[in-house]
Amino acid sequence: MGLTRVKRVIRCQIASDDGVFSTSLFCHDSFFIQNALYDNRIYHLYEKNDHADLPALIDLNPYVESGEPFSIKEQLFERVIDKLLGNEELANEEIDHFSS
Repeated sequence: MGLTRVKRVIRCQIASDDGVFSTSLFCHDSFFIQNALYDNRIYHLYEKNDHADLPALIDLNPYVESGEPFSIKEQLFERVIDKLLGNEELANEEIDHFSS
């Protein structure tokens, strides 16, 4: 599989006292994971077929809450995510785009 022809790439950076750690998930039929240090040198590149532990790779805690899944429209995505991460209240115009 050519990594340039995948359906989606998810990248994140995790900063700690030890420096910046970057992870890229190349998502296709399976997942290729690239880990890099602050200077972008690849030190791990491996394939995973099971997505169960992918949240841990990008430092996300699994969180289960009952409710229906929803999508955020592209034009609102960054604004809504920035507000949620900053513990800010969403405006009514933003809330109206979500199901109850």
